[in-house]
Amino acid sequence: MQTDPYAELFHLMASSRGDVGIHLLLGTVKTPEPLLVDVGGTDQEAERFYICDRLRRGHQETVSLQGGSGGFTANSGTHGVSLDSGTLSITSTVMSQTVPVLKVGDRVLLLTEDFQTFFLIDKVVHL
Repeated sequence: MQTDPYAELFHLMASSRGDVGIHLLLGTVKTPEPLLVDVGGTDQEAERFYICDRLRRGHQETVSLQGGSGGFTANSGTHGVSLDSGTLSITSTVMSQTVPVLKVGDRVLLLTEDFQTFFLIDKVVHL
């Protein structure tokens, strides 16, 4: 059985004692490349960050799509494929992130223990 990474993160944070602890923070992207993030009114530069791999330019993922006689439709932004009947099989297709995911003004979720090194977990939005 695979463990829930969010549950593990929660338990890690809950087990922190005294002055040593893990802190979740919100930051605002000032520039995506080179990365500069406002964290609590202080600009933090790229060398202080470990960033989620899927947020960086050049990130690649392998995709596998399959469909059968019931039909198939897939869309990704302005690109799409559809099949009304028959069989479709696409494997080992590489999707590459050619532009930065983060933009000026984006809010990001950060994790830190010492306020010197930050783990940029993901981009977040307020609903």
